[in-house]
Amino acid sequence: TILPRLASFFDTTIDDLIGYTPQLSKEQIQKLFIEFTVAFAEKPFEEVLAATRREVKRYYSCYPYLFQICVLWLNHFVLSANADIQTDILHDILKLSNHILTNCKDVGICSDTISMQSLVHLQLGRPQDVIGTLGELSNPYRPKNQNYLLLTQAYIMTGPTDQAERLMQISMYYYALSFVASCGLYLTICPADAAPC
Repeated sequence: TILPRLASFFDTTIDDLIGYTPQLSKEQIQKLFIEFTVAFAEKPFEEVLAATRREVKRYYSCYPYLFQICVLWLNHFVLSANADIQTDILHDILKLSNHILTNCKDVGICSDTISMQSLVHLQLGRPQDVIGTLGELSNPYRPKNQNYLLLTQAYIMTGPTDQAERLMQISMYYYALSFVASCGLYLTICPADAAPC
């Protein structure tokens, strides 16, 4: 019982205090994710959900894995026939994702977690929370939205351009899909613009 007080005193986590850092490799995380995905399709929902919750306790400091557990829950919560359980799972995702954001130092994971939280807020009918979270982050005038251009320039300057070419192809594909999706959303906002001439 003294560990939480010591951790608080030293402004750290209990895991850091005792040197416990359970980490899984990317390959292990991918393997477990696939196994749980198959299990959700073949086994009783409650049984698999309980197993994933045990995994959360087991790897509470492995933030890439915790993020994948959140993705699993978000992908499969509708399999529960009970609407209250569905809502509980969405709230569990928010709690776990807040734990990730509070403790994880990986900017990429944190960014993905924020996006996932926004999906959960939409599922819960909370559009204002999405606006509050993503409003400024998604400002098109912010420099972060140009990071892929800066990274491409850096690859070009370092020599072989295969990485630059790969990044630009992925970026163009992503933004083409984003453009098509944006057009569809725009037409729902401005239906008069979709009327035939």
